[in-house]
Amino acid sequence: MERSETASAEEINASTTTSRTSLDVLPKRELNSELYRLDGTPYPPTLRLALIIGGVCLGNLVYALDANIIATAIPAITTQFKSLTDVGWYGSAFLLTSTAFQPSYGKLYKYFDIKWTYIVTLLIFELGSIICALAKNSSTFIAGRAIQGLGSAGILQGALAIIGDCVPLSKRTLFIALVTSIFGVATCFGPILGGVFTDSSLGWRWCFCNLPIGAFTIGASTFCFQPSSRKSGTNLTPWEKLSQLDLPGAVVLLSSVSCLFLVLQWGGNMYAWDSPRIIGLLCGFVLLFIAFMALQFWVGENATVPPRIIRQRSIFGSCLYSFFVACVLYTHTFYLPFYFQSIQGATPTQSGVRGIPYAIFNALGAVISGGVILYIGYYTPFMVLGGIVSAVGSGLIHLLNANSPATQWVGYQVIAGLGTGFGIQIPFTVVQAVLSDEDKPIGNGIGVFFQLLGGAISIAITQSLFTNGLLKYVPEYVPGIPPKMVIMAGAGNLPAVVGGNPILLQGLIMAYAKSISRAFILPIVTAVVMVLVCAIMEHKRRMPTRKEVAAKKASEKVVTGGVPV
Repeated sequence: MERSETASAEEINASTTTSRTSLDVLPKRELNSELYRLDGTPYPPTLRLALIIGGVCLGNLVYALDANIIATAIPAITTQFKSLTDVGWYGSAFLLTSTAFQPSYGKLYKYFDIKWTYIVTLLIFELGSIICALAKNSSTFIAGRAIQGLGSAGILQGALAIIGDCVPLSKRTLFIALVTSIFGVATCFGPILGGVFTDSSLGWRWCFCNLPIGAFTIGASTFCFQPSSRKSGTNLTPWEKLSQLDLPGAVVLLSSVSCLFLVLQWGGNMYAWDSPRIIGLLCGFVLLFIAFMALQFWVGENATVPPRIIRQRSIFGSCLYSFFVACVLYTHTFYLPFYFQSIQGATPTQSGVRGIPYAIFNALGAVISGGVILYIGYYTPFMVLGGIVSAVGSGLIHLLNANSPATQWVGYQVIAGLGTGFGIQIPFTVVQAVLSDEDKPIGNGIGVFFQLLGGAISIAITQSLFTNGLLKYVPEYVPGIPPKMVIMAGAGNLPAVVGGNPILLQGLIMAYAKSISRAFILPIVTAVVMVLVCAIMEHKRRMPTRKEVAAKKASEKVVTGGVPV
C-alpha cells in the first residue's frame, strides 16, 4: 500500500514536471507568433525595431542614390579624367558586379550570420565609395565602382533578411514596401543631388561621401539587431559553409553576365550589332548561361539557384514579374530626363526636379499595396493592377511630344509611378509568403538578380530604339545634319549642333521627341507582359490578415490544460 501511494505520488510529480517542462520547451512561436520568432526568442521591441529598420532604410538609400547619383556627374568626371571612352563603364562596372553576385549573397545570408554578413557588405560598399571619391584617374574610379557594386549586391538582400527576422509575417509586407519604395525616391532624387554637387564648389567627389550614413546603419545593425538562431549550417565548419556557396556556379554566372554587359555596352556604339565581336559575345553569353543552368541541376541542393526553388510556381512567376516591372521603371527613369533636357531644355538639376512626381507616387504605390495586402492577405490582385496601371501610364508617356503641357507630363508620371509602385515590392512579399525561413535569402537573391537584369537589358533595348530613331528622323526633320553628329553631341548640346538656328533647332527637337517616343514603346509592351505573367501565380491567399492575427492572439492566450501564458 505504501509502495503504491509512493508510486502514485511519483507519477503525479512526474506528470506535473513533464507538463511544466513541455510548456517551458514549447516553441514560443506556438504561444504567440506575433511576439516570438521561430527559435522562441522575442521580436525586437518597438524602439529597437525602429532603429533597425531606420538603419536598413538608410543603407538602401545610400545604395540606391549611388546607383543613380552619378548620372548628372558623368560629364564633369569625364572632363577631369579626359576619359570619354570610359563613360559607359562608370555605370556598367557597378551593375556588372551588383547583378552577378546577387544569387551568391543569397547563399551567404543562408549559411552565415545575417548581421555580420550585412555589415561586411556595407563595409565593402563604403570602401568602394572611398576609392571613387579619392580616385586620381579613370581606371581607379572604375575599380571603385566595381567594388561598390560588389558590396551593394548584398545590401537590399540584407535588408530583406533582417526584416524577415525582426518582423512578424503578418506585418512584413508593409515593411518590405517601405524599404523598396526608397529605391523609387532615390532614382529621381539621385540625379538632383548629383547635379547640385557637380554644379557647386563641392564638386562631383561629394557624390560618394556617404560615410556618416553608412556609419549609422552599421551602428544600428551592430548594437540593436540580434538575429535569431539559424538552422542551416549550424553543424558546419566555416570551410564546409564555403563549400555550400557553389563558387564554380558563381564564376560561370559572372562570366555569362560579363559577356551580356559587354554586348549591351558595345553593341550599336563601339561595334555594329552584326559585327563578329558582338556575335561572339552573344554566343558566349548564351553558352555560359546554359552551362550555368546545367551546373545548377547537377549540383542540386548546393546550387547557387537550387532548382526546387525556381521551379516553385509562384517564385518563378514573381521572378519574371520582377524582370518586367524593372523594364518599365528603368526605362522611364532613364529616358524621362532625356525628354526634359533635350525637348524642354531643362538643366540636369531641373530635369531631376521634374521627375519628382514619378518618384513620389512610385513610393506611395508601394506603401499602398503593402498596406492593403496586410488587410486582405492577397497579393496577386495588386500584381495585376500594377501591370494594368503601368501599361496605361506608359502609353500616356509614349504620347508626350515637344508641345505637351506640364499637366500632361506630371499627370502621366503620377499614373506610371503608381503602377510600378504597386508591383515593385510584391516579388519580395511572395518570397516571404511562399518559402521557408531557410530558403528566403536565396529567394530574395534570385528576385533582385532578375530585377537588375531587367533594368540593364531594358536600357540597352531602349538605347537601340532611341539611336535608330535619331538615324531615321534627323534626316527627315533636319536635312543636311549628320545623325551621328547629333548622337555624339548629347541631349544637352542640341543648340550647338545647329549653330543656334531656331528653325533647325525646332526640327531637331521634333526628331529627338520622335526618337524618345520610340524608346517609350518598350514599357508599354513589358507592362502588358506583367499582367500576363500573373497567370503563372498561385491564386490563393498566402499572407495572414490583421483579423486572423487578432483571432490567433486571442486563441493563444491559453494553452492546453488551461495553463495561462
